[in-house]
Amino acid sequence: MHFQLAHGALAFDDLPLECDGMTKVMSAVLERDSIEHRCMVGSLSVEGAGTIPCHHWILMPDGHIIDLRARMWLGNDERVPHGFFKPKRGVFYNAVGNSPQRLMPLGFFVLANMDLASAPALLDRVSDTPR
Repeated sequence: MHFQLAHGALAFDDLPLECDGMTKVMSAVLERDSIEHRCMVGSLSVEGAGTIPCHHWILMPDGHIIDLRARMWLGNDERVPHGFFKPKRGVFYNAVGNSPQRLMPLGFFVLANMDLASAPALLDRVSDTPR
């Protein structure tokens, strides 16, 4: 079983949140959907685009990353990752620790302006078996 970015997930991209708030919101949705993940804090460097010295993102057990805020700081450059991905050459996520992000439903509502129960899925499960 693996995952892909859900069709409605980019609705979160329009939220007026920086990386810490976005990570809290995304983590709450993943937790609601019983999807294992870790919230990370550290730095992000992208060759040719720059460095974010303090950044938050989601790390999946298989090494995929969910990051909807790197381009907020490094610009809309194709080298800067966005969405659900495995880091490419020249992209360096340097975690200094886990960032506990447990968010209560009221906190989710304040940050996302929607109820957690009705928020769209962030990831879709995709079967590994061919059809």
